[in-house]
Amino acid sequence: LIQAGPLNRNASSNKSEYSFKSFFGRLEYDFDNKYFIDGSVRQDASSRFGIDNREALFWSAGTMWKAKRENFLKDVKGLTDLTVRFSTGTSGNSGIGDYQSQALVGSNQYNGTTGFGISTPGNSQLAWEKQQKTTFGINTTLYDRVRVEVELYRRVTRDMLISVPYPFTSGFSNITSNVGSLLNQGIDVGFNFDVFRNDSKNAIVTPYINLNYNVNKITELFQGKQFWVVPNTGVSWVVGQPV
Repeated sequence: LIQAGPLNRNASSNKSEYSFKSFFGRLEYDFDNKYFIDGSVRQDASSRFGIDNREALFWSAGTMWKAKRENFLKDVKGLTDLTVRFSTGTSGNSGIGDYQSQALVGSNQYNGTTGFGISTPGNSQLAWEKQQKTTFGINTTLYDRVRVEVELYRRVTRDMLISVPYPFTSGFSNITSNVGSLLNQGIDVGFNFDVFRNDSKNAIVTPYINLNYNVNKITELFQGKQFWVVPNTGVSWVVGQPV
């Protein structure tokens, strides 16, 4: 390192590297073009986490029913399409710095002499932040002109990657850790309709309306805390309340 060499000089250099490794597989099947199922499995590995926690397995599964193609709905006038779908699955987040799982040594200047000390505390137990999302949706088209999509969702985030505050007597103000959990659930509604359509001239006017109602709630923090204000942001986290 440049900064480790000169005496009584300000110099610096840095280099950062990380790597990912992923394997995944996916299976899809449909019966009579009415009933659909699919599933996927993937294994991800990231160099950003502790050596024993770099790998994580994620999965998803879903099903879909093209109800309009059933005999009892085929002849229903005005109903162009009706589709029902359900899915659930997990995913991971690794959006942290490259070496936060490792205790690193840095240099400094003291009394005109270069010195060394621990600059980053590290956390050998650092691992993937995990989410599980479940959705149930209905898509319908009326008179080949009006389209409505309704989706209910529930997403739970666990082992969140958070800079957890520590007493300054530890030598550091915070350490990145996997803590707490967060809940998001609600409903999405999408609506669009063709107010004007001229197929011969390929002209169409379609306004879109999107509505959402979301419930956001902290379900667990860290160190037994029920309340935390994120430093320098004014944002508060309270168990049982939205962020």
